[in-house]
Amino acid sequence: MKYASNTDIGLVRKLNEDYHMNYITDDFSLLVVCDGMGGHKAGEVASKKAVETVINYVKENENEKDYESTLRKAIILANEEVYKDSENNTEHRNMGTTIVACLVHDDNAIVANVGDSRLYLYRDEELKQITVDHSLVNDLLSSGTITEEEAVDFAQKNVITRSLGIQDTVDVDIFNVELVKGDLILMCTDGLTSQLENEDIVDIIKEESDLDKIAQNLIDEANDIEGIDNITITLYLYEGENKALDTVLNRYVAVKVLKNEYMEDQDFLRKFAMEAQSAASLTHANIVSVFDVGSSYVDGRKYNYIVMEYVDGKTLKDIIDEKQILPIEDIVNYGVQIASALECAHKNGIIHRDIKPHNMLIDKSNNLKATDFGIARISSSATLTYTSTVLGTVHYISPEQAKGKFIDEKSDIYSLGVVL
Repeated sequence: MKYASNTDIGLVRKLNEDYHMNYITDDFSLLVVCDGMGGHKAGEVASKKAVETVINYVKENENEKDYESTLRKAIILANEEVYKDSENNTEHRNMGTTIVACLVHDDNAIVANVGDSRLYLYRDEELKQITVDHSLVNDLLSSGTITEEEAVDFAQKNVITRSLGIQDTVDVDIFNVELVKGDLILMCTDGLTSQLENEDIVDIIKEESDLDKIAQNLIDEANDIEGIDNITITLYLYEGENKALDTVLNRYVAVKVLKNEYMEDQDFLRKFAMEAQSAASLTHANIVSVFDVGSSYVDGRKYNYIVMEYVDGKTLKDIIDEKQILPIEDIVNYGVQIASALECAHKNGIIHRDIKPHNMLIDKSNNLKATDFGIARISSSATLTYTSTVLGTVHYISPEQAKGKFIDEKSDIYSLGVVL
């Protein structure tokens, strides 16, 4: 799972009345975007109050596993809070806000919206709008009163028919989306969609893989056109869980499958086989266990796979990104566990060669397991003494490895030092 959010005031407005927040836990991810309205700062009050109310309600009730009901109740409460403030504070009179919220758990996305802030699903280079706009123009389109062409220049495109805080009750639309690995969720206010067509958004997404850069590029493009409104974007990449149920032993396992496009690539095949050979020979508490290696034909296609221990947790990189600065005791704990894994590998004549936070999995009990032996080498192999190909991640590899020269156990120790 990866996510990114960004907001921009645009080129015309004096205030940014949009507000967004993300709440990420081990069990689910909650993403919320609001577009306030009301003027004289009331719009930004409404959007901020709505987002914080939803986030706080879900936090307080996160042990409730009926996520759809929890999300709906959170938005209904947000409507009550914004409405109450509007009624009791003359400076906030008639303020309101749109909302689009998404709660992802396992492979299911629960989407809720009120107003015209949207959620899109980007899959297989196609962009599909999941939410339905509560707007005058969309109502007229749906009833056949106006055509798609007439809607483009409709004079009252910004008139919404449903929002939070305008009435003491509100209807919340809910959608359920089953996610597949690689799905990208795009949530945004109308500052983006009023400027860019779907084709423009797709082109920008296709050009970049970094979510922060995609969000910024979308904002820049909207501002380059007119930038007439605030723009807020949240992106969420569902990376899936390559896990399967072992029905014989009744346990979850992780399955790594070589992609079809690499089936003819001898270098990838060699690395895939090396990972299987290296990891399968190691048994240690701090190394991901390999249970099976093989290939299978499905619909005439051959799939190479490795069945491994499933680790329910995060990578060390994810933890570093979240906490920024780790407590000393955690640093020492992780360092000792990595060193223990390396000791086992080295005693078995295996050099990992790609020690980095991305390849360290941390379970919910704070136990670390090293994985990804895809470029490992058997230390007794003659190929270890020299290679003209530099393998490994540049920020972590030792100088001799970067130069393609002789490497040994000390190369892994150097990388461990960089990680620490």
